[in-house]
Amino acid sequence: MLATETLRTSCALECAKLCSDFIALSGTLITNRSTAGLQEWISQLVDFEVTEKNYWVASAAMIAHKFQLTSVREVREVEEVEMTAAERAEYAGCVASQFGGSAKHTNFRAAIQVCYQIVERALVAFVLKCFDYNVNEKTDRVEILSIEEKKSINSPVFLIAKDSAMQSRLAERLEKGYGLRVFCITGQQSVDLKGLPIEQTMLVKGQRTAYAYDVIITTIRHSTGYTLTACDRMITSVYFSNQATRDQLEGRIARIGQLHEVIHYNVLHVGLLSYIWQHYEQARSMKVALEDLAKVMNISNEDMRNGF
Repeated sequence: MLATETLRTSCALECAKLCSDFIALSGTLITNRSTAGLQEWISQLVDFEVTEKNYWVASAAMIAHKFQLTSVREVREVEEVEMTAAERAEYAGCVASQFGGSAKHTNFRAAIQVCYQIVERALVAFVLKCFDYNVNEKTDRVEILSIEEKKSINSPVFLIAKDSAMQSRLAERLEKGYGLRVFCITGQQSVDLKGLPIEQTMLVKGQRTAYAYDVIITTIRHSTGYTLTACDRMITSVYFSNQATRDQLEGRIARIGQLHEVIHYNVLHVGLLSYIWQHYEQARSMKVALEDLAKVMNISNEDMRNGF
């Protein structure tokens, strides 16, 4: 019985199984939404069973070296969001003292929801700062500078949302509240926004970037298939994902055709999200990190996953 559709590929797979070492795999890791046809191949390169659930983790394990674009410097900045008094009180009521709260037991799901509400507010404020809006974080008051007062020509911003619900809320606040032009990447629509030479980045009257959109928002589910070299900044938080997904998201702006000399990656976190980030930043899979955290907090893995 053939393992794949062609005799040549099937023979190659069977030969690979007989070899003492696997040197290289040439080809595309996946050509459609199904990973079943490639799981046997990937299993030759990792020391664990490859399934549909851990396929992308296994694929990421194959990466021996990542090449950075020679002309681009990457700057990574991590920021813990400051809570307001009301936010701090709400968060404290959800977590035990070991996580800075006053509750007898930690309600992980409620605490994570509060954290993401805070992060959502902070993501909007961070984007506005990128476009030279004066933001008072204590009052959420925003002063919009005129085009003439702007410090520099802006590039579009790449913003990562937790899910489609957060994506919609962010888009509505940035569009209706502050007049920014937003494009949301979904399963039905995508966009390529490639960088322009500096001499072509002239501002059109009333616009804050020289491009069709000011902000591109995606979710962690849509991390491939588009190019955003017009952007010089990616803003995200701590989401349920693996390193392969995070690398793919960063690769939307760090790729051939990037004309900016410096690109920025910003991660915003707060509360339990800060705890997860600080202790599990190097985890290959967020799933593994959360399972470990579940043991510390004495809650079930299912409750942990449901919280995200």
